[in-house]
This record gives sequence, structure tokens and C-alpha cells, in this order.
Amino acid sequence: AVVSTQSTGDNKADVMKQLKAAVGVMVLLGTGWIVGILLTLQTPELQLTLQYIFIILNAIQGVFVFLFYVCLNEQVMNHWLIKFGLKTVVNSTSSSTGGDSRKGSNNGAATIKTCDGNVYSNGNATSEDHTYAN
Repeated sequence: AVVSTQSTGDNKADVMKQLKAAVGVMVLLGTGWIVGILLTLQTPELQLTLQYIFIILNAIQGVFVFLFYVCLNEQVMNHWLIKFGLKTVVNSTSSSTGGDSRKGSNNGAATIKTCDGNVYSNGNATSEDHTYAN
């Protein structure tokens, strides 16, 4: 049996984060279709305006998904900050001591801890924290 090492506070934070993401997706995808339902109104002068609003809202959904889930993603921002030299990488081994085996030069930039040079890995995680651990 796998025992979770996360505390209740971390679990609650994860649930709130997922709930926030779910509500965001519902609002993002549902707004256009609320206008679509309003298209059933039999008011000719309102129909054309609602059709344009429906088309515009549905057309920009992809842009908003890209902005919210890619551009505003902390891991993606960290990756690009490292690429542009605004953050430096502190490499570490995944040992239980938590000590860093190699350190990058700081040069006044912010520092991010990674494992084996991979910006998407969690340097603080142990093998028990991952579903697909080796």
C-alpha cells in the first residue's frame, strides 16, 4: 500500500487549486454557450448582435486557454526565465539528505532548485511522492 506523505493542508491546497481551475474552465467554456442559448430568442434586432458575440467568444477561447494554462503556468514561466538568464538553476541530487551537490552561478539572478537539470522535476520530492517512480 502507498501511504501519502502530504499533510492535510497540502491536500486542501491541491483541492482548492483544482476547484479554481475547474471553475475557470467552466466560466471560460460556458460563457459563449450561454450567449448561444440566448440565440433562441426570437428578436431579430438582437439576433445579429448575439451571433457576433457568440462567434467572438468561441473564437477567443483558445487564446484564453493558452494564456491561463500555458503563459501563466509557474513551471513554464520558470523555464523561460531560466532560458533568458533571469533565473539560474541549482542542480541537486535526489538523495535523502537534501543537500545540493552542484550549484550554478547566481550573478544576482533568482535561483530555482531542480533535479538533474530538469526544470520540470521537483527537487524536493522523494520517490514515494510520485506515481511513476522508478
